[in-house]
Amino acid sequence: YSDFVVYTFWFMVFVLFWTSEFIVAMGQITLSICFSKWYFTIEKNLSSHVSVLGTTCVTFCKHFGTAAFGSLLIATIQWVRAILLWFQKKLKQTGMDNAITKAFMCCCQCCLYCLERFMKFVSKNAYVQTAIFGYSFCKAAQESFFLILRNAARTAAVGLVSELSMIFCKLFVMAGTSVGSYVALHEIYGNELFSITAVTGFITVIAWFVADMFVEVLGIAVVTILQCFLADEEMFPDGSYYVPKELDDFLEQLDAYDEY
Repeated sequence: YSDFVVYTFWFMVFVLFWTSEFIVAMGQITLSICFSKWYFTIEKNLSSHVSVLGTTCVTFCKHFGTAAFGSLLIATIQWVRAILLWFQKKLKQTGMDNAITKAFMCCCQCCLYCLERFMKFVSKNAYVQTAIFGYSFCKAAQESFFLILRNAARTAAVGLVSELSMIFCKLFVMAGTSVGSYVALHEIYGNELFSITAVTGFITVIAWFVADMFVEVLGIAVVTILQCFLADEEMFPDGSYYVPKELDDFLEQLDAYDEY
């Protein structure tokens, strides 16, 4: 291939990474605005003015650049990882992949993977601050980082509980889908399929990814409501009208457990 084709290919790979991360960022900001609006409404049952369509318009009009910049950082890291993988494959083809080279490339990939995970964590929490206060990406990332740092114990406890809940939810959906699909295939197409187990396994994998997409909405809700509560607590230390009673009682139990 010519140099132009190679350069164009890597440019399109970068565009693919950036576009996919940008779509994720816009979705996260949109959901965060919905949940933060609900939280900062005194009468929770009357918050019918919150709509996904309206918050999507707000996201496109006011937070387009924040999503673009945050997704650009993550896409750049993914692009560098892809280049390293290509370079590692070329080294293997030329027979230059000795033990030192393999160790060095593995270390680079590991560091870049950790950096990507960290940036996704920072971006996700920064988008929540953007949804609440309207900050730019850098300001939102700074504020969210120090907000989590000031409330590290409660953030870790809620994060652990929510993560375990989402994992069990995905496993439940995957197990239910696999059992249901196996029974349905056996009853309807039992004599026509060569291997029901293989088809069921394929359906189970799809069910895991579908469940992961839907459960991610719950994850955004947990992160947003928690940051809303922490910011609300700092803004109104003498008590707030916004905090839901169930969340307040739950965090009081966590604080009492930490004292012991």
